[in-house]
Amino acid sequence: MGLYENDAEAVLAGCLALRRNHDPRHWGVDDPEPGLLVSLAHTAPGGDGRTGWRMTMWLRDYAARLQTPWVYAEAPGWHVGDDGVIGRLLGHLRDLGWEVLGSGRGPDGRRVARLRLAAAATPGLAAMIHCAVPLATADGPGAKEAAAR
Repeated sequence: MGLYENDAEAVLAGCLALRRNHDPRHWGVDDPEPGLLVSLAHTAPGGDGRTGWRMTMWLRDYAARLQTPWVYAEAPGWHVGDDGVIGRLLGHLRDLGWEVLGSGRGPDGRRVARLRLAAAATPGLAAMIHCAVPLATADGPGAKEAAAR
């Protein structure tokens, strides 16, 4: 998915990959609940500094519209010091509402911090962010309900 600035020319401000059926049990989460998994999240350099906030607001709202309680993500582990101090990136993500669940190894063996974000409906968000991402995929959750409408 991409977040584009609304100029005469669409300029990519940020992007992310989103998996709808994520199982966080491998993270060691107590009593895991279903959720979305965000990966490959990036913002364009030189932006206004609010792209991450807009992406977080959209993720919260989108998860709520899907009736999914959580959004999960991983952040690079080099932002976590050996003494457990949360680095600037994780501090920023916590300020945006992300909860740090712990750390571990990603699929590539590198250290990652594991995060989750509670879903929350955001009335009026459509006035700021136009969403063209469907709630249902052709074979995913909600497909039958969407076909019935």
